[in-house]
Amino acid sequence: MFHLRSSSLRECSHGFCLACLRTWFQRLIYDDIRHTPFPPGLDERIRNPPYTAESLAKLYHHKVIKFAYFRCPYCQESVWDRPIEIPIVNQVIRLLSATYLGLPADSASFPGDIDPNDLWAGIFPADN
Repeated sequence: MFHLRSSSLRECSHGFCLACLRTWFQRLIYDDIRHTPFPPGLDERIRNPPYTAESLAKLYHHKVIKFAYFRCPYCQESVWDRPIEIPIVNQVIRLLSATYLGLPADSASFPGDIDPNDLWAGIFPADN
């Protein structure tokens, strides 16, 4: 059910599926750092997504990235804050999933790299 959750960008109010938005943001980070030289001692494996809160912290600490510059996939508006969930859309998705897909209405599974308590860890710092 993770991929069926919906989020909205605060800056422009466009809504997207949560998994799609996470993938888009992770891709922007990757595009920003893929040709950046890594300092000695920094593990090259953290260059590739999926990023975790820990790997992003290392990239910031070693100045591989100075800040994450995100854009709305639709209008290209700059995104500075964590997206917010759209509760009514998520409720409709759960109801339709239960009705037509036979999934439990309260089911929520997350891929292994997603912290269910912080859906934006590895993309946005926790203090945003």
